[in-house]
Amino acid sequence: MTKEVKSSSIFKQIAGLWPLLPGKGRLIFVVIASLGLVGFAIFLAHLIRMLFDALVVGDGTAVAHWLRIAAAVIAGELSLRYLRIRAAGAFAENSTAQLREKVTAHLLRVPMAEFAKQHGADYISRLTNDLSRVQDFVTNTLGNIIFMPLAAILALTYMLYTSWQLTLIVVLGTPLLLVVASLLGGPIGKLSKELQEKLAVASALTQESTQGMEVARAFNLRGHLSKQFAGALREALLCQWALVWRRISMGAVSFLLTLVSFFLCFGVGGWFVIRGHMTAGELMAFVQLMDHLTGPMSRLPALLASARADLAAGERIVDLLQMTTEKTAGLVPSDSSSAALEFMAVDFSYEGREEKVLADVSFAVKAGETVAIVGASGSGKTTLLRLISRLYHPRGGEIKVRGLDVERWSLEDLRGEISIVAQDSYLFPLSVRENILYGRPAASEDEVVAACQAAHAHEFIMSLPQGYATDVGELGGRLSGGQKQRLALARAILKDAPLLLLDEATSALDVQAEALVQEALERFMKKRTTLVVAHRLSTIINADRVIVLEKGHVVEEGTHHGLLARGGVYADLYQRQWNNGQTRLEAV
Repeated sequence: MTKEVKSSSIFKQIAGLWPLLPGKGRLIFVVIASLGLVGFAIFLAHLIRMLFDALVVGDGTAVAHWLRIAAAVIAGELSLRYLRIRAAGAFAENSTAQLREKVTAHLLRVPMAEFAKQHGADYISRLTNDLSRVQDFVTNTLGNIIFMPLAAILALTYMLYTSWQLTLIVVLGTPLLLVVASLLGGPIGKLSKELQEKLAVASALTQESTQGMEVARAFNLRGHLSKQFAGALREALLCQWALVWRRISMGAVSFLLTLVSFFLCFGVGGWFVIRGHMTAGELMAFVQLMDHLTGPMSRLPALLASARADLAAGERIVDLLQMTTEKTAGLVPSDSSSAALEFMAVDFSYEGREEKVLADVSFAVKAGETVAIVGASGSGKTTLLRLISRLYHPRGGEIKVRGLDVERWSLEDLRGEISIVAQDSYLFPLSVRENILYGRPAASEDEVVAACQAAHAHEFIMSLPQGYATDVGELGGRLSGGQKQRLALARAILKDAPLLLLDEATSALDVQAEALVQEALERFMKKRTTLVVAHRLSTIINADRVIVLEKGHVVEEGTHHGLLARGGVYADLYQRQWNNGQTRLEAV
């Protein structure tokens, strides 16, 4: 589904981006320096006038005098120009770096329900392509937007003072230029925003193709994926050509009007000199200043086009920073409740879906108790775990950890209470040691090794080329499934949180790898409150209680043997999956 792209005015776009740019003191210096450079330019034109008039009358003393002053003015202008460029560059680099950091930090606080609305590649595109456009704006375009109007106004003032008649003739084409710029430049912002979004789609397809490379080859999807990617690039190319055509048209009109103004200046100005209405020096000063007047006019359309394109990308950055963030402040219970975890009439449905994933779910888990969650695929088991750590928020009811509603907890402290081992635990493209240290960054080397030994991971880690310093690759691609799970378990062990959530942590492993991980898990689960989405018969039998979910409802609760004796949903699952000698409940 494509979104409608709305075009905003340049001033509104700058107003939205302006508060996000830090270090504005440097920009103030750039403005002041720009005024100084304009003053130097005007004074230099005046010096050319005086020098040329002195040459015409053959006054050598005056020529030497004006040359000395011109040399000092040029030296001052070069020094000020250097300081301006340095300040502008520092402002651009620092502001975009801090903006990138601000956006990244903001995204880490965006609720999962909000974050999941966009493809991951879209966020990457905004943090790379769009921020590059913003950097180009603050590096080049913004400075020109400040400098050019100032230069044009002061040049026009001096030119009117020199010859108001010639000035009026030279600027006759300005209204036409502004009309053309408005007509051709108006849609550029909208087209640029569309282009950035289409490039984000192409980036998403690239990411999906690379991450799904094995599946693509196994199912001969090369032609299909290539066609999809070519289609996305074709749409982006059409947008790009529309932008190029408008910029070329604006540049051609600007060049034509500038050329006409130049010939008018020489033609009419030469006639004024012949008739004695102005001196030759005044005409030379006039021609010198024409560049500061017609230059901005000729470059205005291209400048506006570039500004619209850059600010359209800036709007996409502003949109990210306007996304709602998680509430982080809250309380921490001082006393432990008899129930480590409570669900009280909890309802939940994902945004955009009317069907409830969880409905009126209620149960309690005592401190140190192990509770197994079983049920068919799609019954809401994983969603239930996500609600505990506030990745998502219930639509109704309450979830309490240590007697306090999770919505009232300090978010950092709440998640500090919880260790999670998922079916497909994510590993960062860093070293083994760095991935494990994410469990507790301040842990010592001995503590890291001890956690790995407890997770049956130390032996295989030491067999890696660089041991704990070995890079695991993107998505842990240099490790087997069992090795990745044991690192994830080591990370959870190192965190040593009192509440452990296991989401089918061994379902994707082979028998040998599963046995190693399961042994480590069972040892780690002792003396901890554990909620485990279970498929392994031994885990379910050893659990203190079993909760059975069906279509988001808790339909049964009790011990393994008690539920079998009851002859309900759990007994039916057991008969279908375990009674034939299997040790894993494939239905969950």
